Amino acid sequence: YKRQVVYSDEKLAENIDYVMTNLLSERFAGLVNAQGTESTVYKDYQKLEENYKRTKQKDFKIVFAGLYSSGKSTILNSIIKHNVLPTSDKTCTAKTCRIRHDGALKNSITLECFDKAGNIVVPKETFKTDEECLERFWQITPLGSSVSVPENVDVIELSMDLSHLYPSKEMEKAFNIVIVDTPGCNSRKKSSQVNGNNQDDNILDNTDKKLALDAITGEDREMVVVCADAQDYDDESIGDFLKAIHEASKEDVGDFNDRFLFVLNKCDALKFSRDEKIADSKSDF
Repeated sequence: YKRQVVYSDEKLAENIDYVMTNLLSERFAGLVNAQGTESTVYKDYQKLEENYKRTKQKDFKIVFAGLYSSGKSTILNSIIKHNVLPTSDKTCTAKTCRIRHDGALKNSITLECFDKAGNIVVPKETFKTDEECLERFWQITPLGSSVSVPENVDVIELSMDLSHLYPSKEMEKAFNIVIVDTPGCNSRKKSSQVNGNNQDDNILDNTDKKLALDAITGEDREMVVVCADAQDYDDESIGDFLKAIHEASKEDVGDFNDRFLFVLNKCDALKFSRDEKIADSKSDF
């Protein structure tokens, strides 16, 4: 019987750094170059340093995607233990919202906004209560409108104490949880939800869906939670999400396939006819 040695995360990180330093050395690069530029080893080696830097990023992102009014924000408010994300039977989340862990905040919440280039357009504000933060959120993204105040807001970032989501205090030091709430998307949605008018009943929506699809297929291999109203599970957008997940999973190996979750929400609101069986509905799905 051989005793198995279990190293701490810090020791494992040191060992991996040592190996990577050698792999990225001029001597090893010379060995790879000798294989020829058309070789698989050479092509994979060109991505090695960039991929290693990506694995060392402190942020652990969990992206929530789904249809309009699928209960995404309600679920997230429950998870983060703060009622700060707008909830309504109308379109609420018109902008991407990042929720970042900051243990030093305790019960306080901070809010700031960025444009597409990452520039700050609403300086950081601190709130002592959920009500104050939610009111400010509504001011920036009025209910039912995709136009923000100011107009160039692209991302709203909230910071709060999310230590309850970590398995242990040690893990809290190792990485930073960042939850990303993307705008809802349906294959077709009312133009009034987009422009605040009724000029056209149905227009295709691609922008909001792309945010979620980018998270599914992106190289960062972020965790993705897809939410759907149980009565709208057959929406074309859900099919697109599942197809993208299927394709992405072909390239993922090992535990990476565990990064997808599918939430069928509001199941208690489902209605069945007298002769209809749940098994039949599951089969249709």
